[in-house]
Amino acid sequence: MKTKRSFQNKNAFTLVELLVVLAIISILSALLLPSLKSAKAVANSAACISNLRQIYLAFALYAENNDDRIPNTYWVAPLGSGKYLGGLVADRDYSGATIMRYKVLKCPSEKRIADPFSVISYPSTFYENPTTFKSYAINWDFNRYNYSPPATTRKWSQDPTLGPNGTSPGSRSLTPFITDINNAGYDIPQFLYDLDDVPLLEAPTCPSSGHSFRHPGKRANMCYLDGHISGVKPKSQTGVSIWFYSWDPGPIGEPQ
Repeated sequence: MKTKRSFQNKNAFTLVELLVVLAIISILSALLLPSLKSAKAVANSAACISNLRQIYLAFALYAENNDDRIPNTYWVAPLGSGKYLGGLVADRDYSGATIMRYKVLKCPSEKRIADPFSVISYPSTFYENPTTFKSYAINWDFNRYNYSPPATTRKWSQDPTLGPNGTSPGSRSLTPFITDINNAGYDIPQFLYDLDDVPLLEAPTCPSSGHSFRHPGKRANMCYLDGHISGVKPKSQTGVSIWFYSWDPGPIGEPQ
C-alpha cells in the first residue's frame, strides 16, 4: 500500500527537472524575441505608410477646396482646422502628461531623442514637440521660405520643372513630398538637401539625430507627389539622392 509520502515524491518536480524547463524557456525566448521585435518593426513601418497615405489625401482634399493651393510649411493648422486630419485625440508625452494630437501624425517607430539645440531639456519626439507636433515633414521645395500664412504656396497640380539631375523635366512620381525624416531643425517640419548627409544626420549635435532612417533595413518612408509611398535609403548606400530641386528656384519667398 502506497503511503502519502511516496505519492508526493512520485509526482513532484526535481530540482534538475525544474532547471531543465527554465533553460528551455530561456532558449526559446532568446530565439523568439528577435523575431517578435522584427515583426513589430515591420508592423510599425506599415502603420507609418498608412499615415502618409492619409496625409497625402488630406493635402489633396485641402487643395480641392482652396484654389488648388497646398498649406504652408507649418501645415497642421490648415489641415486640422478643416478636419482633413480627423479630430484631435488625447495622447501621452514622455512624462505621462496628456497632449492633444492628430493621431495620424504619429509615426510609431519614432524614438525620443535629446536635442541639444532645443529649449526642451528632455528627450522627445517631433510628435511630442509643442512646435512641430508631428512625426512627418514636407519637402522644402514646395513652399521654400513660406513658413506661415498668408504667404503664397505652390499649386497642388503644378508639375515639377526639374528632375533628379537638375536639368531634365521632373516627374510627380519622382518628386519627394512628405516623409518621416525631419532635417531642417527641431521646430521646422520640413526636409531639404542635406537629407542625404548621413554623417550629419547621425552626429550627436544634429537636431534630427536618431530620427532618421528608423525603419527596418535603415530605411525611411517617403510619399511622392503622385501619391505612391516607398522605403528610401540614404545616398551613401544607394548613390541616388533622396532630395533634389523639383522646380526652378525663384525669388526668396516665392515658390516659383
